[in-house]
Amino acid sequence: MNTIAVPVNPYIEKEEDIRSICIGPDGDVLSGNVYRSDIMEIIDGYVPTLTKE
Repeated sequence: MNTIAVPVNPYIEKEEDIRSICIGPDGDVLSGNVYRSDIMEIIDGYVPTLTKE
C-alpha cells in the first residue's frame, strides 16, 4: 500500500496567538463586527476554534 507522508508545516500559527487582524469592508473581524462593537471588545471576546495539529 502506498502512503504519502504529509510534511508538518512549521509556518502554521496557533489560532489563540493573534499577531494581526484583517477587517473586511463590511466590518467583519474575527467573530464580530467593528461597526457594531468596539475592536478591543471583539479581540478580548475572541475564542479560537480548536484544531488538531
